[in-house]
Amino acid sequence: MRTIKTIALVLAALTVAAALCACSVNNPNYTVLKVGDMDIGVNAYYNNYNYLAYVYQMYGLYNVSTQEAFRSMQDQVFNNLINNALPVVIAKREGVTLTAEEEAKVQEDYKAQLESMIAGYADKVDASITDEAEKRKEEEKLFKADLKKAGWIYSEYLQLIEDDVRNTAIGNKYLQTLYKDVNITEVQAQEYYDEQLILKKAEYSENPAKYYDDYTAYISGSDEMAPLTVAEGYHFYKHILIKKPAEGETKDVNKIIEEIKAKLADGVDFDTLVADYGEDPGMQSDPYKSTGYPISEAIVDKYYEGFAEAALALESIGDVSEPVETEAGYHFIQYTSDAEVKDTPFEDVKEAIINKLTEDEKSQIYKDALEQWKTEVKIEKYYDRVSGIK
Repeated sequence: MRTIKTIALVLAALTVAAALCACSVNNPNYTVLKVGDMDIGVNAYYNNYNYLAYVYQMYGLYNVSTQEAFRSMQDQVFNNLINNALPVVIAKREGVTLTAEEEAKVQEDYKAQLESMIAGYADKVDASITDEAEKRKEEEKLFKADLKKAGWIYSEYLQLIEDDVRNTAIGNKYLQTLYKDVNITEVQAQEYYDEQLILKKAEYSENPAKYYDDYTAYISGSDEMAPLTVAEGYHFYKHILIKKPAEGETKDVNKIIEEIKAKLADGVDFDTLVADYGEDPGMQSDPYKSTGYPISEAIVDKYYEGFAEAALALESIGDVSEPVETEAGYHFIQYTSDAEVKDTPFEDVKEAIINKLTEDEKSQIYKDALEQWKTEVKIEKYYDRVSGIK
């Protein structure tokens, strides 16, 4: 467990589960939505619903306890499916087709997706089967058996997956024609940088916690652009985490703590001890491995209770705390450095800014196109056919 209370939104492989949810063995992928002449089956609906539910549950926000809340969830799923289908419907209306090279890529992606589904059965294969070719055959056998149990004809299910991959490629190809004139210049990027730098300095001055949000968004990869400046009052800290023993686990935490204390007293390098004893995955890779975690008085609540307070109590760079207990375990914390208050040079973020402005413009084009298409294409939602999915 990382010390920082962040939530990783893992994209679960739900496609097979969607296939196995079918309520009607006679038609395991009955139509629940029509977008123009395109029928969208329960397989896609179930897949999308479960992904949204998973995300909301991770944040404690999943709630379909009332009919109004359930209908809102259904509409979100339908809207996602509609937004995905419309570019395909319009592309086909406009006569978009794939080249031989593009079709070859479809086949490559389709086969990769199928292999991923079959590989999902690896942990269900009898452990006595060790030959890789035989294991692969058994995985496929289990995969086919589950599909058959749910009412699917194997060849029809494969065709569904292949068609989905192809439709995605056709829709994306058409969207690229809408984006062909998008061209963000370096001048536009510089203007954005200058404007945002002023805004961020003011924002961080008023609320230093916003710097932490921007920094962690960049580190996690959810934002391509590094913070344009650094807020005042931040310091960096590394730590050695010794997790509390899990139920039934035989682990002498006190012995480990005493070993670390002794090695610190003998002058063993803190980074060496992090590598040898630390159980926080975040401290095993950069940037946290090199710099440590950013902490200031403004974001004490972003960490496990007691952790940031103990870190900030360290007076000098290089100081190491006594073991600090939190719900995650026991921490030896080292005051690593002070964050230098400085601006990020334009050249360092120019490419990220251009990418951001490009994606923003594409997003607006796509949004405007969707609104127009929704006035042109007949859309039918069959709420009664998905009433049991929640």
